[in-house]
Amino acid sequence: MPEKRIRLTIISLAGTISRMQQSARILLFNSANELLFMGAEDKNLTGADGNKGRFWFLVGGSLEAGEAFQAAAKRELAEETGLTDADVVWGAEIAEGTVHLKKNNQPLNIYQRFIVAKTEKDTVRLNNLDAWEQNAVKGLRWFSPEEIQTSKETLYPRMLKVYLPQIILDLPKLLAGEAPEKLAVWDLD
Repeated sequence: MPEKRIRLTIISLAGTISRMQQSARILLFNSANELLFMGAEDKNLTGADGNKGRFWFLVGGSLEAGEAFQAAAKRELAEETGLTDADVVWGAEIAEGTVHLKKNNQPLNIYQRFIVAKTEKDTVRLNNLDAWEQNAVKGLRWFSPEEIQTSKETLYPRMLKVYLPQIILDLPKLLAGEAPEKLAVWDLD
């Protein structure tokens, strides 16, 4: 059965057509409080910051038709890393935001929600990748908080380094399911 992804089409007053996807992103911590990122290279994808080429982003992906963000996060994590629900402690949704990209010079806007999770497993593997991931994804890597703060590589979301210290402080209660009263709105561009 073909995979169904949710995409909204937005027509701006200027007449350009823009696609809006919905995506779940996972802040997956390991026992050393490192975060898992997926590395990719796609010359046809341009970030709002003008970056083209190699970049790192949090694991996760698009929602399928009728799918909730938490369910998408669990499915995407299993597909991209081989980790199952039994391998992960799932925490709260903590933030949302929209990233504005260009794919083949066409606007691509992705509304994302960010969910905290933790695993004791350090070994992850690229598993059931979709067509884009098979072509673009170059690997998975754990980044320490210090590496996130100082890395010269492009890590998305770029502002994560600003939000990360507070997330780490709040990690025990977030993993206990204590959700923030209101989702933080992150600047993703």
